Amino acid sequence: MDNYTIKMVFKEYIHPLDSKVIQKMIDYAGTDKYIKKLDVLTFVNTFIYAQLKGLDNLKRISHPKDGES
Repeated sequence: MDNYTIKMVFKEYIHPLDSKVIQKMIDYAGTDKYIKKLDVLTFVNTFIYAQLKGLDNLKRISHPKDGES
């Protein structure tokens, strides 16, 4: 997939996720209570992005090759 296609597909996956509802559930469960950097919403977005790009490990997710964004 080219970069434009990845961005469009990513938006399509993220669009139905209502971040306000998810944030209420996170607050109720206390999931992000002691989290400083990687909160649940960021994790979900990162996970979807990694799946679309075919990134198979944390090193590739945190340090993508030059030209990937």
